[in-house]
Order: sequence, then C-alpha cells, then structure tokens
Amino acid sequence: MGKRLLILTVLLIPLWGMGCLNPFSPAQDSSREEGEPLLKPVSPDNVLQNFRYAYQNRDLKAYERCLDENFQFEWFDDEKGSWDSYGKAEDLKRTEGLFKYFNKSIRLTWLGEPESSIEPSKGDNPFSETRIVYLVGFELVVLWQEYPTMGDWAHGQAEFKFRKDEDTDLWYIVHWKDESEF
Repeated sequence: MGKRLLILTVLLIPLWGMGCLNPFSPAQDSSREEGEPLLKPVSPDNVLQNFRYAYQNRDLKAYERCLDENFQFEWFDDEKGSWDSYGKAEDLKRTEGLFKYFNKSIRLTWLGEPESSIEPSKGDNPFSETRIVYLVGFELVVLWQEYPTMGDWAHGQAEFKFRKDEDTDLWYIVHWKDESEF
C-alpha cells in the first residue's frame, strides 16, 4: 500500500501543480512590449484587429500605430448640420481622453464582415496611391469606473481607408469616417 501511495503521489503532484491548464488553449504570450499591437499591420484586416485591441485595452500607443501620419477623422456634426474633420494630433488627444474617461471598460465589436472596395488613385499623378476602403458595422460600449453599470453605447458604420506604406509594406488607416448613432 505504501508503494502505491508513493507512486500515486509522484504522478498526481505534477498534475496538481498544473491547476486548470487546458492544453488546447495555450497561455497568451506576455513577452510583448506594453502597447505593441498584437498583429503586424501587413493587411487592413490586421490593422482593424489592432485597432479593436487598442480600444478594448485603452492602449493609446497601439492605437497610434494604426494611424497614418496624414490621418483624418470625419464625423457628422449635428449642431452644424454638416460633416467636420480633424487630423491625427487632435484625434490622439480626444482618444486619450476617451480612454481615461471611460476607464472601466470599452468593448468594441465589429458586426459582420467588412465590405471592401478599392479607391483608385486620383488625377493624372502616377504616384498617387490606390487605397483599400472598408465599410464596417460596429458596436461600442463604454463604462465608467465610478459607476460600473453606467456608460454609453454607440453603433453604426465606419468607413476606413487604408494606405500601404511602399517602403515598409505596412498598412495604416489614413481616413476614418464615423457614421455612428448614439
């Protein structure tokens, strides 16, 4: 009986140390640097995944890495009754405020597969680039730390235009037209 108990103990101790280890769900790689996007932006799809990651983790550095230097955000201003826009620097300030203000939870869900199209280069300039355009349905839910059951909700469509950097072959969002409803 003593030998059986010893063998059983030797076999069970390693299993006990594994806890609830699921071999079909390996641990996440935690070796990446803080703020580093999860995927290399080699396609518009990867950029959208990184964009979602940045929002859900309130990671401004990951968000910034999704944006082209010439990025423009466009939205419909109800007060003015017209479309308005601003550039990358203003967008980063506003997004940082969003991430700080809604510091409990931000959940961004893409609804369905994006509709993609190509926006051909404009004019006679052979160096103007072709852009990939995605029309994406989304739902955004944001919660406050102070009132964890309170927050805001938006849904609608967003049009993202992606530009491929010819030097690095990486993709960036160059234009975001927000067509959300609150």
